[in-house]
Amino acid sequence: MTGKAAKVSLIVPVYNVEAYLGKCLESCSAQTLNDLEIICVDDGSTDNSGKILDEYAKEESRAVVIHKENGGVSSARNTGLKAASGEWIMFLDADDYINKHACERVWLESREERTDIIVFSGNFFPRHPESDYRKWLDSVLHSPQIRFYEFKPSVLFDTPGARPFIWHQAFSSELLKNNGILFNENIKVGEDNLFQFMVFPKAKYFSFLPDVLYHYRIERKGSAMKEVNAAARLTDHINIIDLIAEYWNQQGIMKKYGTEFLMWALDYTVPNIMKAEEKNRKEFAMQLINSMQNRQLVKYSEELPLEGRKLWECLYSARR
Repeated sequence: MTGKAAKVSLIVPVYNVEAYLGKCLESCSAQTLNDLEIICVDDGSTDNSGKILDEYAKEESRAVVIHKENGGVSSARNTGLKAASGEWIMFLDADDYINKHACERVWLESREERTDIIVFSGNFFPRHPESDYRKWLDSVLHSPQIRFYEFKPSVLFDTPGARPFIWHQAFSSELLKNNGILFNENIKVGEDNLFQFMVFPKAKYFSFLPDVLYHYRIERKGSAMKEVNAAARLTDHINIIDLIAEYWNQQGIMKKYGTEFLMWALDYTVPNIMKAEEKNRKEFAMQLINSMQNRQLVKYSEELPLEGRKLWECLYSARR
């Protein structure tokens, strides 16, 4: 790239994905948006991924390759964010791929009407066999055609596509830089969710698009999502709630949306706590209750809707 800022910076964290990297990089080169910056961050790969990236950069003038010691996906994304010059930021995991019009579609949407965050739809592969997880993915990856002109909790909690993945979203670099928003490098699961809870309340304008622009590979050996068991995932969820609550309290966001946050937190964890083995149920319940007490969330329980009060009662019964 020249000294001129790109329209879009596409950040690709890479770690030991030599078998899938070619298709990902091909989809980057196929982008119809010429004014594009492809930032590939080799996060200490021990296979041929780093070499593949170096060869790719020789042929693709829009590519920037950064090699670093292994620090995890959040560290790699932060490295990409700090190097990015684009007006818009997009993320692409190195075992996935995007449609050739993806970056151009994001850019055109940003020109059509003022927006801070653009959410587009995604697909996953392989499609079979059918499973509850695949049905859930269909529900969260397909966004409606809608715009919002202010932040309200329903944008984040209720609009399909807002959570939990950031790779089918695009962010104004000005929004991220002005608010000093980066990924938390101390967590390995749920970093996308935490990032969204940091950035969405700072935005004012949102565009949700039904266009399917992203293709997500759901089966890969070594995938972090696949290797985390149910008990560990529940612990991670409680930790994420605690980190989000800490941030929202620091930023004064909780004062406005504490009841809605508490409702989400209960719905996010309590059903899974109740499904946990009996010997672990009390421990998980106590972890969540202690976190809520420490983050001063208990006071919002008085305003919970009926469904929330039932979850609240289940949580406290589980600790006995």
